Order: sequence, then structure tokens, then C-alpha cells
Amino acid sequence: MKRILLLSRDFKHLGGVVNYTKILFNNLNKDKFSVKHHVIGRPIDSIGNLRLLLLVINQYLNFNREIKTFKPDLVHLNPSIGFRSLPRDLIYLLISKLNNCNTLLFIRGWSPGASGFFFTNRILRFIVSKILSISNHFLVLSKAFKNKLEQLGIDSKKITITTTIVEFEKYHTANKKADNLSNLLFCSRIEKDKGIYHLVYAIFLVKFFVPEIRLYVVGKGSEMDALSAKVKQLNLDKNIEIVGYKEGEQKVEYYKKSDIFVLPSFHEGLPNVFCEALASGLAFISTPVGGLADRLEDGKQGFVIRSMPPSPREIATILVRLIKAPEIFEEISRNNLFEAKKTYDSKVVVEKIEKKYIEIIAEV
Repeated sequence: MKRILLLSRDFKHLGGVVNYTKILFNNLNKDKFSVKHHVIGRPIDSIGNLRLLLLVINQYLNFNREIKTFKPDLVHLNPSIGFRSLPRDLIYLLISKLNNCNTLLFIRGWSPGASGFFFTNRILRFIVSKILSISNHFLVLSKAFKNKLEQLGIDSKKITITTTIVEFEKYHTANKKADNLSNLLFCSRIEKDKGIYHLVYAIFLVKFFVPEIRLYVVGKGSEMDALSAKVKQLNLDKNIEIVGYKEGEQKVEYYKKSDIFVLPSFHEGLPNVFCEALASGLAFISTPVGGLADRLEDGKQGFVIRSMPPSPREIATILVRLIKAPEIFEEISRNNLFEAKKTYDSKVVVEKIEKKYIEIIAEV
């Protein structure tokens, strides 16, 4: 039995990485793998800088002890190219390698700002790329991420393009009705870089053509209060419902009563909500960022927002066109249900990850 050590923040946290790791942890074949989840990163409760520094040091020490006692055959890390995540996880990578552990790095996201900071400075680029190169293998969510790793000198044979994950049966909504396509869903962090204000202005425009249009905003973030004020300012209280963060069945219910998912984001990896929307039979409208550039096609999974920053007028035009064409929606919905089960269901994705674990361990 192979021993796998999975690293992520506490499962009580929000976010795509935690959700992915939780599903992976729960679905890995326990007859083949002995799996431990090792908690890293900031705690749920806010703490001061000194306490945070001591916590981080203690986490590194605990990780080193965990490796020596558990003796994993492989350590699975989930970093992003971000200001906090990358430096933190490079240290975990170094500790793993100092203990002769195989490692798998799943690069979840690629922040343009952090990328510019770490990779335009020649000294930092050299240091970061050298540390990254000691990992046995990498998983990425897009061709663009793969190309960027190759530009850092990472062997292309060590990089596999993968997907995020969804528990298909939980979200599966068969036979979506196309007779009244007026319910939209935005489910993400409430931040400016998710394009939420561009979407709100688009709803303001759509309302003139589809008065009954309704947008459910699911999530929380630093823009919650400002977003509420903007909705009131535009007199969209009856069209936009900000419901806050939801999880479990409450979250699934919003997918089930929606028809179209809209995510006019400025940057992404491959968001879990893409898989969740497809599994729910929703049409997906988004910018071609991160892994979405490879997986979202006009008229197949939904429609692509070409403008950047995303234009409210373009978003509104796409929405009205789709709402007025139920036959196109029905075709997209059927395709998305099929694709979600075939490509993104937890059973399919976990089986591929298990095979990758075995390959990496066998190579040594």
C-alpha cells in the first residue's frame, strides 16, 4: 500500500483548492493508498503577524516530523504562483526533498502580479525555477500554465494538464427546462477581479429586454457591502439577490434553480464552478482565462466573453441572445451534462490521479 501525504489548508476553509483536496482525500482508493491530510497555511481565525510567523515555523517543523513518522511514498502539494502560496510551498518542497520524498506539485493558479515579481527578476527567477525543478512531476490546469513552466526550464515530460473536479451525482440536474431562461448564477469570491461589477452593469442592460431577469450572487468577499450599495444605486434589488456564502445542499440548490452561469473573471486556474455548472446542466459564460481558454467553446459549453476587461454590453448581448434561443440552450445543457460525467466527475478524475501517483512512485 502506497502512502500519500496531501497538503492543503484546513478542510473548514473555503475555496477551490480545499474543495478539490477534500474530494480527492475522500475518494482515493483506500485499498491501494494510505492517505493523510496535512494542514498548512493560515488558520480560519485571524491572528497577528507575530503569532502567524510562529505558526508557520511550527507548521514546517510539524511537517518534517510527519514525514519522518508517516514515511510517505509521495507528497502532493497544491501551490499557486502567488505572493504567499509560492514561497510557502517551495519550503515544503525543499523539506520533502531533503527527506528523499517523491513530490507532485499541482499548480492551481498563476497570478500575473506574482509571476511578474518572481520571474522578471533574474536572481529570483533562477532561485524559484531551480527549486521547482527538483519536483518529480507537475499538474497544471491549462496549456498556458504548461508553457510557462517550460519557459522556466521544467522538462515538458514532467508536466501533465489535468482538470478540477465535481461530484457529478450531487449536482446532476437532468432535463433543464428552456421555457423561461431568466435565472442566472454567479458563484465565486465577491472581488473586483472576478468581474462582478461588470456583470451587475450587464444585468442593468439586460433588464430592458428581459424584465424578469434574476441573478443569484453566491459567495462572500471584501466587496460585499460595496456590491449591495451598487445594486441599490442601479435599482436592481428585484433582479439581483446577494445570498452570501453557501455550501453543501444549499449551494447545490442555487445551481438547480439557475439556467446560466456567468463568470466574467480577470484570471482563473480552472474554477471548480465550471465543473459544477456543467454537471448541473447550466450554460457557462466566461472570459477565456486560465484553463477556461482550453475548455470553453462558443455554442458548446456556453459562450466566451472576448473583451478584457469584460464589457457589460458584450455580456448583455450574449445573455439576451441565449435567453431568446431556447433550442441552443437545450443543446448546450445536454452537452454539458454528458461532458461533466465523462471528464470532470470525481470517479474519473481521482482514477487518473491514482495512476499518476503510481507512475511517479514507480519511476524512482
